[in-house]
Amino acid sequence: RISFLPMEGTSGPATGAVIKSGQFEILLPQGPVQGKHRVEIMAVRSTGQKIREGSGSENPDALVEEVEQFIPPKYNQKSELTVELNESNAQNIEFDLKLPE
Repeated sequence: RISFLPMEGTSGPATGAVIKSGQFEILLPQGPVQGKHRVEIMAVRSTGQKIREGSGSENPDALVEEVEQFIPPKYNQKSELTVELNESNAQNIEFDLKLPE
């Protein structure tokens, strides 16, 4: 998932999209406004383990697939990614993430 969060000086709502096969699309009416945005990119993968669903669910003792965030925090919770969006660059935005192996 990718999220665009307006930074100081940019007014408008946060917006985002699901990333599939390394690509995402946000239609213009829902898209981020022009200006500077902090970008967060998140992805989870299965750990291969089962865990209890836990409190707050209909069946807290049910076993579910455990997942983990595998993209480093510098790309999401502590994102260092920013982009200045304008009419000329809003079509082809790319981020080259360096992931640990």
